[in-house]
Amino acid sequence: MVKVALKRWSLWRRNNKQGKKGNVGSMKSGLGSGLRSRGGDEVRKGSAEKNTAVAVMAKCLLCSYIVTVLLLLLLALLLYKVGVSESNVAIAIIVIYVLATFLGGLIAGKEMQSRKFLWGALLGVSYFIILAIISVGVNHSVAELGDSFMSAFVLCTAGGMLGGMLG
Repeated sequence: MVKVALKRWSLWRRNNKQGKKGNVGSMKSGLGSGLRSRGGDEVRKGSAEKNTAVAVMAKCLLCSYIVTVLLLLLLALLLYKVGVSESNVAIAIIVIYVLATFLGGLIAGKEMQSRKFLWGALLGVSYFIILAIISVGVNHSVAELGDSFMSAFVLCTAGGMLGGMLG
């Protein structure tokens, strides 16, 4: 359902950029009730745009966390088989966070089409906030978040922003 809404929204945007403004209902894949036609020429954006942005960000966050889980499993396998040192593991975890937010920002930038860097940065911040909440839930203490708390925040935000800019 989300894919259909995103496809219809991109079709509507493409038609409006090309100067083909008209009645939404006359398009082959119209947006339906999310957008209303006023006089046949103007189309007012309603709640469909907000729902689309939330859906895109949720999809990008989900992709970022899937990548994080897969890369952390790979790191655990390397740690088990090779015996990587603890300092290298800490660096690898930060790199995994940055790669995951970069990928999520890249997807967000491709989907949103405007203010890509802001959407990427928002994804990075959201990713970090969820990560911090999970860390506090697991550790049962804010004090055990570690010394790299702010650097991880900046790197996650920068990774998402860079991905958004390149998306």
